Amino acid sequence: MWTSKEAGIRKKELLDAALELFHESGYDNTSINDIINKVGVTKGAFYYHFNSKAEVLDTIALQQAEEMVGVFFRASDENGKNALEKINRIISAMQEYRSETREKRLKIFEILDKNENLKLRQKVYENYMRLSKPIVSKLIEQGVKEGIIKTAFSDELAEFYIQFSLSVNGTLNKLSLTLGEKPENIEILKKKAYFYEEMFVKILGVEKGSIEFAEPVLKSRILNDDRK
Repeated sequence: MWTSKEAGIRKKELLDAALELFHESGYDNTSINDIINKVGVTKGAFYYHFNSKAEVLDTIALQQAEEMVGVFFRASDENGKNALEKINRIISAMQEYRSETREKRLKIFEILDKNENLKLRQKVYENYMRLSKPIVSKLIEQGVKEGIIKTAFSDELAEFYIQFSLSVNGTLNKLSLTLGEKPENIEILKKKAYFYEEMFVKILGVEKGSIEFAEPVLKSRILNDDRK
């Protein structure tokens, strides 16, 4: 009989295999048989951990969102800092995370960017929104009380901020993937990074120059490309 450790290892193997297959063939084109054949286990072993392929999808989507939000939460949960300091720390921490997990992160992005993996992308984003929105709302409310952020719609601003951040990250990821083949795109990346920094300032209604977005982004993405 499996021990809990063995069961945990087997579950991870199934999830890793599914992610690899989603990357190669897409979610809809991957079957449960494909997953168990890749791992080399029986259907019974699969159903010990998951009720369906959809549950595999849900688990992967939740794990990806939880990992990102975990970094987000730890950076925002610092006593003694005002809202703006926390926002800048979050930006810096997220770029550090992206730098440290570059290969895995870009692979995940390639998977999510495929049209055949639309279901997975939607679930990751829905989980990310659900988990991160309370954190961002609380942070914005703190900024409003401190007179740093000016809005009467904290929840709505939090939702818009997260949606904009996801869109920005997608655009920057696509550019990052081209830097090896098209080094001229570095200048495009720089221009977009500074533009997005300006947009974050306007979205949050804070003073110009108070958001530190472009430099952390460029440091993590361009330096990472140089180390390939």
